[in-house]
Amino acid sequence: RREGDAGGGAGGGRWKKASDLTPHVSWQPGMRLGHMGRYLVEDLLGDGISGRVLRCRDQAAGHAAVAVKVGRPTPRQFRHAEAEAALLQSLERFDAERYRRFCVRLLDVFVHEET
Repeated sequence: RREGDAGGGAGGGRWKKASDLTPHVSWQPGMRLGHMGRYLVEDLLGDGISGRVLRCRDQAAGHAAVAVKVGRPTPRQFRHAEAEAALLQSLERFDAERYRRFCVRLLDVFVHEET
């Protein structure tokens, strides 16, 4: 399916993948994410092709403001999230000083199950 194409004809839109059509994880202020509800959701920071980023308060770190990246609920996005987390962990082990200066700090990794 192409964006901007009603019936698959020649148009200027880009090709859409099935993951583009998968809805984002739903959220609302006050919901809790992570192990034992560690992250209290406050607001949406942004939506992207692979997921969304939520502004949360980290209950385990004195209510510090944090950004929680929530991938779309597809097997492909799950694999990408695992790879991204592994890469950040590897970079931190390889050169902790540069990691802290130049990379997003990975605090936690968890799977959110919508009910």
